[in-house]
Amino acid sequence: MTPRKQSTERRRNGAIAKRWHRGRSAYVPADVTFGHYDQEDVRMSRHLAQLALADGERLGQGNFGVGYKVEALGRPWLVKLPAEANVHGQKWTEEQKRQNLLHEAGVANELASLGVTIVPVTVYAELADGTSALVREYGEPVRYEGERQDDWFHGPAILKSGELAELDAGLHEIEETHNWHVQDSLSVYRRPDGSLFVGDVGIWEPWHKRPPPQKRSIHDESNVPMLLAEFAWGSRRPKEQLRFPTLAWLERKVYDARAITELLEDAISEKSVKFRTYQLEMATMGFAEGVNQRTELGLPVPQGLLDLAESMGEDDE
Repeated sequence: MTPRKQSTERRRNGAIAKRWHRGRSAYVPADVTFGHYDQEDVRMSRHLAQLALADGERLGQGNFGVGYKVEALGRPWLVKLPAEANVHGQKWTEEQKRQNLLHEAGVANELASLGVTIVPVTVYAELADGTSALVREYGEPVRYEGERQDDWFHGPAILKSGELAELDAGLHEIEETHNWHVQDSLSVYRRPDGSLFVGDVGIWEPWHKRPPPQKRSIHDESNVPMLLAEFAWGSRRPKEQLRFPTLAWLERKVYDARAITELLEDAISEKSVKFRTYQLEMATMGFAEGVNQRTELGLPVPQGLLDLAESMGEDDE
């Protein structure tokens, strides 16, 4: 396979994520850019992967790889080597192993080139025998446990609400500004300097022609509200009640309310009026609850949305 060329402005570590084209009818696999294996960071990553094989600290296994911690060059590193099988026990082929790790490196590479910092710069390398490897910065895993009066959260704060807000804003930017689909459970880590990043992005992919919020179907909706809810609330709430009021979720509720209002104005029958009125009440109630939840969690809410929530409250009085 001939490596694809890539402009120096976009190139970070020389990997490109897989993607679909033409309405998902054409698939382009993950690849490396021209001269990838000659880059200094790739040669260094190959050395780190060899250290992981020889004497790395095994951290655990996921769907695509086995993680190792390596101390070298005065700092810790995370090395991921291919898993022989997925979490269901199904064996990966050699090409699948390569594609799994290469795609994850491509995701991190392309997002880093866009200035995204909550995804770590990740380097793809191959050992002498062809074994694939990923190398990225190491971070300590973190979880969110805030102090609340009810039973949602309990225990000391490990990830504070302000940091949770940063994750929310960063994931919102990745999806709404850069048009990437955030998928899979969120694995959050803390760098030695205290900043956060999301690792294990091997299932994320470019969003093919995602329509604007007001025209999205259920298949175009973001997974971020559910993923952040699972991360923030864990198993302490029933799955069907999990909902994290992300900015994108609040904005969608505003679009829904406006669309339903237009339909209500055109409603003719008494039955249709009652139905649209009920839909509008549910949309505005959900929006108001979401604004309140963000406020209670210490997450920022744009002034425009706060004003809108306040005006809705006045209309109800």
